[in-house]
Amino acid sequence: IIANFGPMSDREVLKHTHYTDMNSVRPYITRLVQDKILFENGTIKCPVTYRTVRLVSIPRHLTGRQS
Repeated sequence: IIANFGPMSDREVLKHTHYTDMNSVRPYITRLVQDKILFENGTIKCPVTYRTVRLVSIPRHLTGRQS
């Protein structure tokens, strides 16, 4: 999902999956960040909770993209 759509918040990832609970996607995203498959590259204000949340991306060297 992130490879196709670019940087996303946890809630945006949730929206593109079959899961309905944030606690279903957060552990996976956190593990991928710990394993350096994803990295946190900024923050945005969540339109649902109005809290500042992380954005995660795939490192360029894993996508094969040059830009």
